[in-house]
Amino acid sequence: QKEYGTKCSVATCSKPAEVIHHTQPFAFSKNHDPHFLAPLCKQHHEIAHSINTKVQERRQFKAASEC
Repeated sequence: QKEYGTKCSVATCSKPAEVIHHTQPFAFSKNHDPHFLAPLCKQHHEIAHSINTKVQERRQFKAASEC
């Protein structure tokens, strides 16, 4: 909150933040370090998760094709 206040942390967005997003997937990092958390509006939170999903799918595809 000190850095972003109550708005979304995306520079071009002025919507209120609705969720705190882990910029490093918590399932892997088990980390709540504030340096890796970002307040996001609902729309940007959905975008962040869709990007994470696409990256994971590409990694799985690449790993499978290397076998």
